[in-house]
Amino acid sequence: MDRLKAPAMMHEGRGRQRAHTDQEEAAIAGFLRYMAGQGLPASHEVLKSKVSDIINASGK
Repeated sequence: MDRLKAPAMMHEGRGRQRAHTDQEEAAIAGFLRYMAGQGLPASHEVLKSKVSDIINASGK
């Protein structure tokens, strides 16, 4: 069996699996754009809190 075409490897794909949906990523990006537009860089704590809020709202 060709290890490059092994069935176990075909479904895994390359790289990490996505942690967020397209909608969640768009919401996070929108929040960051909003904060940047206000002249307020989002701190790690603020961003982490907002991401948590977005994920909770999506029902994950």
